[in-house]
Amino acid sequence: MNRPSHPSRARGAAARLLRAAVLGALPLLAAPGAAAAVLTFETVANVVTPQLGAGETNYNTGDALRESGFTMRVLNHPTADPADYGLLGVRIDGADPSACVNLRCPGGNGGHYFSIVNDGVFALARADALGFRLASLRFALLAPAGGFSGAGSGQLVLSGVARDGGSVSASMDFGPPDLNGNYGFSYWSLAGAFGDTVLSSLTASACLYDGAGACIADHLLNQNQAQFAIDELRVSVVPEPAGWLMLGLGLGGLALFRRRSAAPPSGAPA
Repeated sequence: MNRPSHPSRARGAAARLLRAAVLGALPLLAAPGAAAAVLTFETVANVVTPQLGAGETNYNTGDALRESGFTMRVLNHPTADPADYGLLGVRIDGADPSACVNLRCPGGNGGHYFSIVNDGVFALARADALGFRLASLRFALLAPAGGFSGAGSGQLVLSGVARDGGSVSASMDFGPPDLNGNYGFSYWSLAGAFGDTVLSSLTASACLYDGAGACIADHLLNQNQAQFAIDELRVSVVPEPAGWLMLGLGLGGLALFRRRSAAPPSGAPA
């Protein structure tokens, strides 16, 4: 004989299912991907190590800092000796005229920005390993205090590892120098394939044009002159697809359970 479900048991099962769905939704609702973030290097926190203090603004090989849930790290260029260790990054206060001693820092930026020096590489990833998109950034070429030994221009090169395992890359010329040989910040909107790709990590580096017009990305040839500044990276976080699937299954199961609970028991009079 079919027995109707006890009302309190049905309510308890529905409550448990609803609780599971809400718990599954919490990471998605709390994820910062709901609103885009702008990495401005104004409120960073260093990843403190024996080599890097909390208040340091100079970053050597492997050092890292964090902002808005993103980890930013400075790395040797792939063409450099892996054993090389030294200064690769500097967090610069554009309002401090003494911040640039051996560089012609870009003008037009009164806040903080991050500079990559000595042919270094800027690496970006989420601290929680979530995927993200990069919509735009500002960038500038850093000229040595004595000027370039070569043509004195080049490109910023972005290389991303997609969350699905693929890769994507893009490059953009640095803006021209002013009459004093200083390079200003340029705006780069990453629309299209790069901006639409969900990334798990990103690197930024520079190449320099030679006399023949080729953009050279070689540490031995560039002699620590492939240096650049970046600022205002507009990023957005993309939650894992499995989290949305879990939430959908939980809510769908809850709806089905409620419909069944609302139906009259089998054998009950109409």
